[in-house]
Amino acid sequence: MFRGGSVVTSWVEKLVDVTGYIRDAGSLRASLEIVTKDSGFDGFAYYFSHQNRDITISNYHQEWQSRYIERRLVRSDPVVRRAKLLRRAFSWDAEEDRSLWNRDERLLFKEAAEFDIRSGITVPVKTANGGTSLFTLVSKRPRSAENRIVDEVAAAASVGQLHATIACIDMQPSNEESVRLDPKAAIYLRWIAHGLSWSRVASIEGTTYDSVRSSLVSAKKKLDCATTTQLVATAIRRHLI
Repeated sequence: MFRGGSVVTSWVEKLVDVTGYIRDAGSLRASLEIVTKDSGFDGFAYYFSHQNRDITISNYHQEWQSRYIERRLVRSDPVVRRAKLLRRAFSWDAEEDRSLWNRDERLLFKEAAEFDIRSGITVPVKTANGGTSLFTLVSKRPRSAENRIVDEVAAAASVGQLHATIACIDMQPSNEESVRLDPKAAIYLRWIAHGLSWSRVASIEGTTYDSVRSSLVSAKKKLDCATTTQLVATAIRRHLI
């Protein structure tokens, strides 16, 4: 099927259908896996980047996900780099497009191939406050003819809808490690979440302002947050308070 001179791939339509009615995390993840397989791909990855925070939801091999997180490969991932540069949907192939990659990127692709990541389609969309979301479908096979052309508008709309759905259902990312706050920091944050100032929290808890400040500074570093407001929001989202 053609629309506007480009191929409208079945995965776009399926993604729109899935994100239109699903409202819980478990069902969405399972449905994304079904869309992936039914569309002839072997894996999917949703990536969201905002400020200093990166979130990934994926069904890639667990060993590859662990390596990706531990070595922070998102910062050198050529597909992510190209997506942020092009700002539109595109297909890619590790071998066929090797002239686009530098030496380190080719080595990364070689390593990814061990986990059936050889080609794919990536769709980037801009989100609120300078954020970026990417949705990628990968294959263990070379890029196929039907996946060389992507309806950029339809693909971006479907991924934008996916981003909104994930934000609404508070889906647990694949790449967020289990983190526990110091008990004192958790108590202080609960008070701050109710609108109390640091000095007021110190008074209620019978401690000093500096003690509250020290605990919250450590918590910010642990959760990679720049402000107290961001820290509270992150702690609530990750069910730490």
